[in-house]
Parts: sequence; structure tokens; C-alpha cells
Amino acid sequence: MTSINIMSELRPDAELKNIFRPNAVYAWFLNKWFRKRGIDSRLVMDNFYKPVNARQLKRAGYYPQIADHTIVTSYRGYHLILNMPGYYEKLRKLTGDKIVNYLCSDHYTGMSKDRVKYFDYILTQVHPFPNRPEKYVYVGWGADPEHCYPEKDEKAVYLDCLMHGYYKGKYDYIYDIYQNVLPRPDIKLIHPIPVYRGVQRLGWLRHQKLVRAAHFYCLTQPGEGGISRIEAATGGALLVVPEAFSKLRIISSLERRVWTTEEDLIKILEKPLSARAIREKALEHSWEKTVDRILTVLEGDA
Repeated sequence: MTSINIMSELRPDAELKNIFRPNAVYAWFLNKWFRKRGIDSRLVMDNFYKPVNARQLKRAGYYPQIADHTIVTSYRGYHLILNMPGYYEKLRKLTGDKIVNYLCSDHYTGMSKDRVKYFDYILTQVHPFPNRPEKYVYVGWGADPEHCYPEKDEKAVYLDCLMHGYYKGKYDYIYDIYQNVLPRPDIKLIHPIPVYRGVQRLGWLRHQKLVRAAHFYCLTQPGEGGISRIEAATGGALLVVPEAFSKLRIISSLERRVWTTEEDLIKILEKPLSARAIREKALEHSWEKTVDRILTVLEGDA
């Protein structure tokens, strides 16, 4: 049986109800779907090397075991590989074959050569930019249809946190338009964190419960194709995208409407839509399919 260590910030006994950070979500669902595929997959704390952590993990029976492959899913683990003397050597001793990097490709598709050398492959969530080395392999990311599904009643819109003053004020006009249009008498507004505060987050399960109730999911950040957008679409929500945030490498495969003016936004919110059709299109992005692509890479057929 193939074995995989997933380096993350999570303890092996982590529960989904206690997970907040996106990279922890990736690790948890990769582990879940690897196991569904019959893989001996294990969550491994990325700071296992610290003596106090090592003692605790050994007592609990969670200290890393040798595995066929290691997948690095946390930024902390990534930076430990680069900067902590001896860390990479320990990781290599725990890995029989491949060490691969699986981090948000918005930030790491441009990894320098002296960093790429630590990994057998760089697994990307969007298709790599042209002229990247062969080590860059698209595997995608996804949503879990067991948690992301339509659960809608009255017409509702989910509005992510507004970020006035961020991005040097470049997108403040977008946030102003959202505030002018929402709330509306005919649409319930789901706006749990109105103002961006950096580290403030909803728990993943609570976030999904709110998103499942939404017919529209309004984007407020210019990321490439964040996982929250795939999750929202899998839950049957139409992505409402400011033209400035409309990048096509992932978001074009999801049902979306792009707006430029306040009038455009109002027209989008007034049109009928089919949650079932939106969900069916989004199911192309699932953790099940992501795991299958990763296994193809690890088995040597990338």
C-alpha cells in the first residue's frame, strides 16, 4: 500500500470543526480523499523536529513514520525546508521516494531555482505560467461535495469582507459599489465579517453553512482562483465578479457573471439562476479528482 506523509500545521487527530486556515483545509481534505482511495495517508505536524513537539508526538504515537512520499502543504513547512539547517535532511530520511510542494500557486509559481531544487515536483492549483520547468505540474484543488451543496431558502447574497484602504486603495471603488447596492429589500445579505482585519476568520464549517444558503457569492479580492470560489460554486452560488478580478485560468470554468458598473451588478442580482446547473459545472473541481492527479504524479506518470 502506498503511504503518504502530509506535512501541515495540523495534528494527526485534527477535527474539521477546529480548522480555520486555508492551507489546513487543503491538508485535511487531501488526507480524507487519499484515505478514500485506499492510501495510507497521515497528517504530520510540520514542526515535528522541535524536541518538545517530538516528545509529545511520540507519546501519542503520532511521530512521523517513514512514508513513500511527502506532500508539503504549509508555508511554515516550506520555509523550514529553506531555512532550518538539517530539516530537509530529516524530511528526506522520512521519505522513500518523492517530496512535492503543494501550496497556493498565486504565490509560488515563480519559485526560484535554488528553492525548486528541494522538491521533485511543484504541484499547482492553476495551470502553470508558460515556460515553467517540467517540475511544475497542474493538479488543481477542489471542493468536497459532502460539505459543499445547495441549502437555500430565501434569495441571499454572500458578501466577503470589504477591504477599503488595502491594495493601496486601488479597489476601493468596488467596495463602494457593493455598499451602495447591498443590502436590498428583496435579497438577504450574508456579510459575517464586514471589514477585513487580517487574521480574523470564520471556522471552515461555519463559513460553509453560510455559503450554502447564498444564491450569489460576491468577490472582494483579486486572487487567481481561490478555493472559496470553487466551494461557493459547488454549493450552487453564482460567482459575482468585478471586472478587475476576472482572471480566466480557473474562474472561467465556474459559472460567473462579471460586472463593471453599479447598474451591471444590480442586473446580475435580479436575474434568475439554477443552483443545480452551477453546482454541476463546479464539480469538475473536486478533491477526489485532485487526489487522482496527485497520485498520477507520485506514481511517476506526470
